[in-house]
Amino acid sequence: MLTLDKHTGRIDCELEGLAAIAREEFDRAFENRTAADVTGIVQRIIERNGDLFPIRPQGGCYFVPHRHAGLVDQVQKFLGGINGTVVRFAVSQGNPETERSIRDSVAAGLAGLIAEHEAAVADFGTDTRPDTIKRAAEKIRTARFKVKRTRRSSASSGRSLRNR
Repeated sequence: MLTLDKHTGRIDCELEGLAAIAREEFDRAFENRTAADVTGIVQRIIERNGDLFPIRPQGGCYFVPHRHAGLVDQVQKFLGGINGTVVRFAVSQGNPETERSIRDSVAAGLAGLIAEHEAAVADFGTDTRPDTIKRAAEKIRTARFKVKRTRRSSASSGRSLRNR
């Protein structure tokens, strides 16, 4: 049996020749990781554990609410370990233009998330597998939680989000 420890990258096998081939392939695949692969990994980590809102249509620049600063710290440490960087800065309250930009970015991000789920559900048919429906339902529950949390946060700070 060939095993891979996903935390350390260690590969073990009773057949040393097979383990050596697996290590070579693993190393080659790891070396061939592209910036897009790493970006996708980081985005999934933040989206699953926090909130990530693009602040420009092309992507590449995101607003992450302060409540997720610890998560961004962890991502920054991860990226530093592979010679990557996170350029980040604090966004202060009190500037109406800044607050409008944040509100619009968050609202657009949430609307996009909702539209994505609506499109996925619209494509469901009688042949849709139960596990696909279950995963979609969990994603929708998570999105609903994010929308409610953002509405509460916006309302408590005197701002409002469009209803959807």
